[in-house]
Amino acid sequence: MKRTRWGVAALVAATIGVAAAVPAMPTAKASSGAATGLRPLAWTMPAKYITNTEAFLYGRFNPRGSRTVVQFEYGQTKKYGHVTPPFPEEEWFGYEVNVEEEIAEELCQGTRYHFRVAARNKSGTAYGKDHTFVTGGFPKRPPGHCAQ
Repeated sequence: MKRTRWGVAALVAATIGVAAAVPAMPTAKASSGAATGLRPLAWTMPAKYITNTEAFLYGRFNPRGSRTVVQFEYGQTKKYGHVTPPFPEEEWFGYEVNVEEEIAEELCQGTRYHFRVAARNKSGTAYGKDHTFVTGGFPKRPPGHCAQ
């Protein structure tokens, strides 16, 4: 899977090289970097670059001054069933951060998928709203090895 995380200043290169800088929005910073004890905030953004078997998932989160682990949940229903590996836990200290995940070569053709971003710290987990996308092509029956 292709993983990209960007924030504070500029976008880290996207796989296909078609991306503009997206600065993060500064928010209230925890004094002297101490954890705020607040649950993170999370927003799911629309998927892009959708093919027959791949999609790029986008999200944004605000760690609210605490170490935060971020990943995407996805699947053919709102029960999701699949999660991406988490982005490394880091100190973000109050900035909103954009994240991108490429789900490659595991999606079924012609299929609707649900996904959302999840951000977790020691104070709790925040989920972005459910979004959907449909892969290209005709559905294959049976789906076989692709993500259900």
